[in-house]
Amino acid sequence: MQNKLKSWLKEILSFVLIAILVANISSWVRSPSLKQKDLPQFNLELVDQTIFDHSTRAKESIVLYFWGSWCSVCSFQSPVISTLSKSNRVLSFAVNSGNNQQIKAYLEQNDYKFPSFNDVHHQWSKTFKVSAYPTLFIFDKDGKLRFTEVGYTSLWGLKLRLLWLELWS
Repeated sequence: MQNKLKSWLKEILSFVLIAILVANISSWVRSPSLKQKDLPQFNLELVDQTIFDHSTRAKESIVLYFWGSWCSVCSFQSPVISTLSKSNRVLSFAVNSGNNQQIKAYLEQNDYKFPSFNDVHHQWSKTFKVSAYPTLFIFDKDGKLRFTEVGYTSLWGLKLRLLWLELWS
């Protein structure tokens, strides 16, 4: 019985490791290749009518999150981003998700607390060459792109990346 249990655990561990490897390869292949690796300066009016000002560097890392209310994977990623935004600088870009009132209602209905800009004209998704959702960009405190993720990323995965930047940037 014990050998059978060890065999099953070994199979499960192998499957999990292969799944992680495949997910990371998939994210790497689908990641946008940006020529510009510096975070552009911007001053945006968010869906809640507040202003997100990043015209002067905040001297802290920032996560940019491109998502859509129609995106099934985003429905798993958004709660992670909402939790992350409580302790880290996050700005999200809603794509093809309606007008500001619809996005605001969607955020409130799902209890998402991250700041969101309505990328109604796809200006920012084109700037960042986003073609798959969700896509995340993590910039260090100096505004340098350090990580790009496409698809679901766990809270711990994001926190570890941000910790890495805090310790070694």
